[in-house]
Amino acid sequence: MGGIGSGGNGRLTDAEKLAKGTFRSDRTDEIYAAKAAEKVITGPWLTTIPEPTIPLNEVGRKKYDEITALLFAGNKLTKVTCGDCERMAVMHQQMHERLTAGKSVSMDLIKRMDAISVRLRIAEDAPAIANPNQKNRFDGSGFSNSRASPFRLRAGKSGAGEL
Repeated sequence: MGGIGSGGNGRLTDAEKLAKGTFRSDRTDEIYAAKAAEKVITGPWLTTIPEPTIPLNEVGRKKYDEITALLFAGNKLTKVTCGDCERMAVMHQQMHERLTAGKSVSMDLIKRMDAISVRLRIAEDAPAIANPNQKNRFDGSGFSNSRASPFRLRAGKSGAGEL
């Protein structure tokens, strides 16, 4: 179980199996392709962004629209993820209210928001903020490619075991 070659990535083709004499009709490429096709999820993705089912103020609605638009663009918007988007919008709304009142935001609220964002997998397909053409200032730092030692070892005497 497990180990190298157990995932089927290095699988021989049907022609190679015939040449080796190990071909079995119950393990053809077509059967493996059919099994893989059964595992493809064609879930209940939504075709439009629905209205939130809970009342949100202006701040919460803006956050809801932002998150659902990201998920919709990534073809990840379902009824379940819409519920998570609503909860995230409510928490963002609460955070905004606490900060405008001059109060601090509880770490529990931040952790719950982080958990929802991880579950929604928003950051996987989010657009990059940095300029990809800009040179990284740390590109030249690090170890050099050739790290030759300045010390050389003396060659040993030819006689083994001699002192």
